[in-house]
Amino acid sequence: MRLTRGGNTIMSNMPSEIRDLVEFRLRATGDVLINGLGLGIAAQIALANADVSTVTVIAISGDVIGLVAPHIADHRLRVIQADAHNWRAPEGMRWDVVWHDIWDDICADNLSEMAKPHRRYGRRCDWQGSWCRAECERAGRLWRQSIQRLASGDSRRHSTTP
Repeated sequence: MRLTRGGNTIMSNMPSEIRDLVEFRLRATGDVLINGLGLGIAAQIALANADVSTVTVIAISGDVIGLVAPHIADHRLRVIQADAHNWRAPEGMRWDVVWHDIWDDICADNLSEMAKPHRRYGRRCDWQGSWCRAECERAGRLWRQSIQRLASGDSRRHSTTP
């Protein structure tokens, strides 16, 4: 399943998307905050764990909420329509786990945007992760290595494995 915008896939339930949630699944316990509803995969994974007390999802699109949220209804789930970049959590609120999935693309350019919620929630949670952060970091490293090789005059082809 996938959701597209302007011909580009922005949400899917491909195996790579689900694999990216493995650490989140292992860590999800207690109170969970998810920035970005998407197809609801992260919320469903969290709610499948009996050790999860609450799941709060911040999602910007009312259309996506209307399509997805009714299929994952659970008394522990609360969906708030808001922009995750601007939403203000209640004073003193903490979460055990926070997951950020609010980017359409896997791109090293997203790393600075990923850092913002990590800084914002860093003291308000025990663990947090972001969708495809490792791939974005890898892409950034490869890009920097390519630029360094070009700057040094090294035109050899290089491996794309870390």
